[in-house]
Amino acid sequence: MKKILLSMIVITAAFLSPGCKDEDFSPKGDFKEKYILNCVLKSDTTVQTLTLSSSYNVDGYDPLANRTDPALRGADVRVWVGDSVYIFREAEESRSDTSRYSTPIRYYYAKNFRPQANKPAEILAVLPNGRKLHAATSIPLPVYVNFAEIDSIIPIDGRSYFRAVWNTNSGQNTYYYPRPSLVYFKFENGIPIRHVRYLPERYILSGGKFVPVYPSPTLNLVCTVELDALNRVMEEISAGDPNKKNYVVLSVIFEVWTLDMSLSGYYSSGKLADDGFSVKLDQTDFTNVEGGLGIFGSCVSYQFPMRLDKNYISSFGYKTKLGAE
Repeated sequence: MKKILLSMIVITAAFLSPGCKDEDFSPKGDFKEKYILNCVLKSDTTVQTLTLSSSYNVDGYDPLANRTDPALRGADVRVWVGDSVYIFREAEESRSDTSRYSTPIRYYYAKNFRPQANKPAEILAVLPNGRKLHAATSIPLPVYVNFAEIDSIIPIDGRSYFRAVWNTNSGQNTYYYPRPSLVYFKFENGIPIRHVRYLPERYILSGGKFVPVYPSPTLNLVCTVELDALNRVMEEISAGDPNKKNYVVLSVIFEVWTLDMSLSGYYSSGKLADDGFSVKLDQTDFTNVEGGLGIFGSCVSYQFPMRLDKNYISSFGYKTKLGAE
């Protein structure tokens, strides 16, 4: 099962404690327990996940002082997409970082569930105490590509970049998250192993080092990658290995995620981090969940290849296809 943090959004709750008096001022107000539901339906997997948790109080002012996982168990959670209903079950997996919580990560999941584009989706979570959390969204349409509009081969003579252009039937204010990647094989013990390396849009010089800058969600229908960024990645995949013929480079793959209106609104408000799927920890509450906090959203992906020039691949010492050339 994929790491659940890659298939859901996780937000922090408000940590509040008893009120203050004029003669003994405290920046903390009366504690009010809140319930948080986070679920992002993704089209690239048949296993959907979500988290349920509660806000909590701490002595003092440091929310990190809490050592009890606020995850909620025993809830009845159902998601409707069109005419289908999916019941989520409880699960847990080991926690790699136990510096704060020693218990496993607890979440809910549903198998055999790949959300269909252009369908309404609704979620209802009934907590053990009877409280209900409800939200609705509409699963977006994927983008589509007119291959006459994109670069036919990479690189193009005389140009210092390449770009992908896509089209959409989604409305205004929809965000798109492009993720270009380089697909290659490396022979290990005589067996070709497939690798995917995500491409930055460019590199910037910071602190005397070149730092990659990756694409972030955008309202634009285009993503541009500097050729210098591709060159650096092409060199890095075999750095330190003198046997360049162990590598077979095939193509660049562009994956474009369409965020639904819930996630697009969430991102435009500054709550989402640049990866489009996680939430910044220093933001105020933002929610589309009735009866609580959190986010219920969805996103769909579309992939298309962009061909690399064989002479360009060979200039790095790599092979251009599996098998004899």
